[in-house]
Amino acid sequence: MRDYIQMEKRTLDLKYRDTDFSKFVRLHAHSCYELFILIAGEVPYYINGKTYNLTSGDVAILNENDLHQPRPTDPYRLTKRVVLTINKNYLKQISSNYTDFELLFEKKLPNGNSVIHLSESKQQAIFPTLSKLVEVYDSGTFGEEYFIQIYLSEILLTLLSVVMTTSAEQNAHTSPSSHVVMDVQKYIHAHIREELTVTDLAKQFFVDRSYLSREFKRHTNETIYHYVIRQKLKLASEFLLSGCPVADIYREVGFGEYCNFYRAFKKEFGVSPREFCQRGNSKTND
Repeated sequence: MRDYIQMEKRTLDLKYRDTDFSKFVRLHAHSCYELFILIAGEVPYYINGKTYNLTSGDVAILNENDLHQPRPTDPYRLTKRVVLTINKNYLKQISSNYTDFELLFEKKLPNGNSVIHLSESKQQAIFPTLSKLVEVYDSGTFGEEYFIQIYLSEILLTLLSVVMTTSAEQNAHTSPSSHVVMDVQKYIHAHIREELTVTDLAKQFFVDRSYLSREFKRHTNETIYHYVIRQKLKLASEFLLSGCPVADIYREVGFGEYCNFYRAFKKEFGVSPREFCQRGNSKTND
């Protein structure tokens, strides 16, 4: 199989696995899009600070630079899955004026989720096509690239329809408070390198502090404090993967003291910032 790390120079990478997770997969991110499609089995899957308990028919949709890692409770339990890593430029090429496949990765799912579940009918629509894609990928058969594009487009179109339907259903039940929460999230992302408190955010949006805390937790299932810390740590991990010195990063992401940054980082990722850098130099296979 071709080198996974060089994905940005290619169009598509496909990995089919019908094995366990006994081989450790480090926490990592890519400068491209990725789909983790679980065909059979169960596995906890970490994405940007959240752990999803994936089951058969679940699809993890990963945007550029999303940190992710399978975290199996039983590494020897068998699972059947397909990992599709897609170059952004290639995705643009196979899109059209009427069907933009980038929306699959750019569209925000309810509560900031990164996973969708396929109904039985959607599984029956996708899995046979997925099998054809696995069979033809890297086969060297006549018309391989043509068939890859056909099968991949069919899969992406089905997944996009699920995402759009889910988002439309969510919008139909959107409350005024959810708009405030979304605006607060956007503000946090834009000012993530600054010190952010609930009190400051409440003043910024002219709402009561208790009301903001309650509604944010109701819509996102986490507190504002944890959300801010998680976004700061995500940015820190991206800096670490890009080669920035460990000693400088805590200031860059708005931590006042290195000891606070160190404790939060190790609690979130299970390793120290320096160990994270060392593991980041290795390759991943899933």
